[in-house]
Amino acid sequence: MEPLQLVGRAQAPLIEEEWKQLDEAVVKAARRVLVGRKVLPLYHLADVGVMEVQWDELTEMSPATVSMYGETPAEDIIRYTRKSLIVPIIHKDFRIHWRDIIASRRKGTPLDTANAESAALQVAQLEDELILTGEYAGSPKLGIEGLATATGRNTVASVGAWATSPNAVNSAKAAMEELVADNFYGPYDLILQPSAFLDAHTFIGTTAVMQIDKIKELMGGKVYVTPALKAADGGTDSALLLQSGAENADLCAAQDLKTFYIQLRDMNHFFKVYEAVVPRIKRPQAICEVTGIT
Repeated sequence: MEPLQLVGRAQAPLIEEEWKQLDEAVVKAARRVLVGRKVLPLYHLADVGVMEVQWDELTEMSPATVSMYGETPAEDIIRYTRKSLIVPIIHKDFRIHWRDIIASRRKGTPLDTANAESAALQVAQLEDELILTGEYAGSPKLGIEGLATATGRNTVASVGAWATSPNAVNSAKAAMEELVADNFYGPYDLILQPSAFLDAHTFIGTTAVMQIDKIKELMGGKVYVTPALKAADGGTDSALLLQSGAENADLCAAQDLKTFYIQLRDMNHFFKVYEAVVPRIKRPQAICEVTGIT
């Protein structure tokens, strides 16, 4: 996450040390819960004025060729689909009472940043929902697809309840086989809901090996847990297995997380935590959704 810069702060009541406390608290709170940007590399755009991004989605490519002089064979295939998306702003307001600022200075104690941290958590949660499911409840229709809703992603059905061994392992294995069939050989990252993560902590048969540990061994990557992975259509829950990398998907940031001073109203100082980000799914075949997890 890039360092915060001074933005919209000329009229703010905070001194430099208080801004530093506020900025550090906001970033620390968001980092605790953010999952999407741990699997998607961050691609920084020029500035917040960039309101649209474009990219090529790879739809078909023939294998590489061996030749003496680099001739391109007639059957060589490479097809891209040009796509574009707007870059929305995710934001949440919070307030600090003027008396709290005075009390902090008089006592020489750090500024209470609880309200700022709460706003940062709300922004972080919505960022993950945008990355994972694209459109979210109450949002305008922006045409954004997430990892769990990307057109062209692989899907496999879960082999029953994850808490029943070895269903979680077999389901993850089936998802890996789908990705291998599309020439994605790992390592893979797995994104789970909290309930599925806990259910995978069951022993395999009479062994001392838990399902989740076997899954990690097979994947070679990391397991991430987030409640933001919701069923987009209100259906059954799912898990996501993917091969991470900027060539497959990334997160475009026209503005990383920042705090903005808005105004003084009713003797309260109002601020806004905001960012401008959008996920780009370049090769949806690198994703496999495991559906029907119970």
